[in-house]
Formats: sequence, C-alpha cells, structure tokens
Amino acid sequence: MMYDLSLLKTYSKGDADFELDMIQTFLDEAPAYRSEMAQFLKEKKIKEAGLLAHKFKSSVDIFGMSDLRLLLDSFEKNCSQNISSEELMVKISLMVEELITIMHDKKNTI
Repeated sequence: MMYDLSLLKTYSKGDADFELDMIQTFLDEAPAYRSEMAQFLKEKKIKEAGLLAHKFKSSVDIFGMSDLRLLLDSFEKNCSQNISSEELMVKISLMVEELITIMHDKKNTI
C-alpha cells in the first residue's frame, strides 16, 4: 500500500472533517512542492531543493507514505552533498502524481 492513514486517524480522533482538511491540504501542497523542487534543480539550486524535500517529508509522514519518504530522504541526502538528483526527481514526480490520484479518491470516500 502506498499510504497508511493510522497516524492521521490518531491525530483526528475520528474527526472526518479534520481528515478531509488534511487530505485537501496534501492535494493542494504536493504539486507545489514537486514543482518547486524541480524548478530549484533546473536553476542549479541544489541545496534549496533538498531543504524543500525535507519540509515536504512532514506532509508525507502523516499519511504513512513510506516509499515516498524514502525517495525524499535520498533526494535530500544527494542535495546536501550538492549532487543534482534529476533521476530521483522523476521518481518523486511520478509517485506524487499517483498519490494525488489515490488521495483524491480516498477523500471522496470519507
């Protein structure tokens, strides 16, 4: 499974509105994070891309997205070593797109 809502459900204490708000926040922010990281890479602002990946991990953690978390960890590590991570960025982009679709569908079932 690409996500695990256990942590979100712990935080929400069964409040479906809270869960919907969190999912909507992810749906709103994930594409922006992805786009900004890609733009930083394009502009050769490698360390800034890594800092943004680090920030994105908190959103990913609340939804138990361990595969994306691992990619972001690798991306951040490469960026901290000033290594451009275009290949990882492609993988992150594909995974984010897939998760946006899944989370959008999940939101519609809450």
